[in-house]
Amino acid sequence: KERGLSELPVRVCGYFLDELGNPLHSAAIRAGLANRKGRVYGRILRNALTLSPKQREFFGEPQGMLVSEVAQKPEESVFAVGDATLEYFITRSLPYQLGVYDKKRNRTAVSSTVIDVLQPDIEVENAPGSISLKLVRALESALQGKARHIFVEGEEDLAAVALVLLAPLQSFVYYGQSCRGMIEVRVTEEVKDRFYEALNSDRMS
Repeated sequence: KERGLSELPVRVCGYFLDELGNPLHSAAIRAGLANRKGRVYGRILRNALTLSPKQREFFGEPQGMLVSEVAQKPEESVFAVGDATLEYFITRSLPYQLGVYDKKRNRTAVSSTVIDVLQPDIEVENAPGSISLKLVRALESALQGKARHIFVEGEEDLAAVALVLLAPLQSFVYYGQSCRGMIEVRVTEEVKDRFYEALNSDRMS
């Protein structure tokens, strides 16, 4: 204005709100908390979930890439679910942010010199075919850096599903697939949406 130029117009735009009515920020999208349309992924985990046979069949199929080796990745972006998977990381000195285990393989209790010596930061109960609120809270604490190892009394398989929904974008979740090997899931908005819709499908029908 002092130079005789036209003043720039000032326009105030309201926030785009997520489905819970809170302002949607790009930081929340990058953190994997919500997608660009305002879907809040953690919303599906606010109550304990018991999967239907259809849902268990869906998650029983590989949800990522079958891998025989894991490339070195930053510690803060890697999550290992399952005894065999966690043992793989430990014995090869591969970095990981969180390990979740239940001292079982193929749902059978086993002894491991690697796993048995671990001192879990959190112990939770989680029934087979379910995602308990205690498990979700434990995973959230781990994502905040408050836990490195979680021991699950019951079954830890579906911790991988909850982690994909809770973890930041571009994280890596590794879990064991019975009789197939280790699955690598790169956390993207598309994968989160697929998991969310699979868990929400029976509620909508």
